[in-house]
Amino acid sequence: MQLLTAVVTLCASATASAAGANTTWTPVLLMHGINGAPDDFNSMVDKLTTSHPGQTILPLDVFSHAASFLPLWHQIPHITDVVRNLTKDFTGGYHLVCHSQGGIVCRALVETMADHAVQNLVSLAGVQQGVRAIPDEYAKFLPAWLNNVTDDEVCCKIVFALLRATLCWH
Repeated sequence: MQLLTAVVTLCASATASAAGANTTWTPVLLMHGINGAPDDFNSMVDKLTTSHPGQTILPLDVFSHAASFLPLWHQIPHITDVVRNLTKDFTGGYHLVCHSQGGIVCRALVETMADHAVQNLVSLAGVQQGVRAIPDEYAKFLPAWLNNVTDDEVCCKIVFALLRATLCWH
């Protein structure tokens, strides 16, 4: 979480007004990973609102916990509507900082939402090139033989067919 806080701080992009008296922070939207939720970001939001007074930092309250396992093509239309509604007044754009599967969700959002105003997309531990291993917390739900799969193509075809957590992008 410290790395995530550091990245958000770096991409926050403060701009001083002509008079130099005011600082305007670009809003940041945060997207959780698989089986995550908006409250995963509570401590980071607390730190950032202290260090960047007045900055809008919004963890997206979409597809939390078990709902994050729904297929990507089911999630994106709803997330697009939520982001449009949240950002309609952000005239200077906004940043997306997305963790794990949230990175692939945000990438799909940016690729499919023609009217987005994303200034920076930060994907932390995102699966942009597929995955090579099955996380331990999910491996226990799969057949033992599948835990030893290392071939990218086999892994993508089998694991993502089973979990439908994301798409395999190569």
